[in-house]
Amino acid sequence: MISKPLKSAEKNSFWRVVCVPVLACLLVLNSVTGSMAQDHAKKFPESFQVEVINPLNDQREEVLIIIPASAIQARAASFNSKAF
Repeated sequence: MISKPLKSAEKNSFWRVVCVPVLACLLVLNSVTGSMAQDHAKKFPESFQVEVINPLNDQREEVLIIIPASAIQARAASFNSKAF
């Protein structure tokens, strides 16, 4: 089964029917998620990030990670362990 090359009119209709709506949806999703991230930063100005590093050269999935409250308080003095 050999497919024929698309004519220019078919290419234009494909672009209008498929590509334009997909690009529009991606643009809307990108703007919504960007504003959501900014809202979280405004609501939680004293938040902090935790980086987990695997010292082994092996992938470990489904592993429980425990971070003591004292270790968090050592890095983020305003951390309230009673509210956590």
